[in-house]
Amino acid sequence: MRGELVWLGVVTGILALAYAFLKSLWINKQNPGNEKMQEIGRAVREGAMAFLAREYKVLAVFVVATAALLAWGNVSQGTSLVGLSFLVGALCSGLAGFFGMYVATAANTRTTEAARKSLNAALIVAFNGGSVMGMSVVGLGILGICRRWNLHQSSRYRSRSRWKS
Repeated sequence: MRGELVWLGVVTGILALAYAFLKSLWINKQNPGNEKMQEIGRAVREGAMAFLAREYKVLAVFVVATAALLAWGNVSQGTSLVGLSFLVGALCSGLAGFFGMYVATAANTRTTEAARKSLNAALIVAFNGGSVMGMSVVGLGILGICRRWNLHQSSRYRSRSRWKS
């Protein structure tokens, strides 16, 4: 039964990422506004991505150090994969943040342009832009957890089979 639930999780994670991808395509098809709005939007995106690059460089040191400490601290209990779990979680979170920021900066000018038509049109664009980040977090999180579960199960099986031989 557990194997079926893991596969259900994998399918759910893939569906969440597919939804995020389709919504990002929809966002990019919306009118980005006039030339001045697009110029400002490009500057905002450039700044946001520079911020993320700098933030991720700083976080990388913390993530690697914490993963190493978690792995080292759990070796005696036979659960050294805790560090790897932390690392995979941090990578999934960072990737979701990158996707979310990229689409959010694309949605900014498109939301502004849609607001020229109506508040409802602007809310639709803004909501869809935000849903990309949310579904990316959910999809990558579920896929990361399912992958980690499979690694954990296979390492438990290997350790049990070693004792039987």
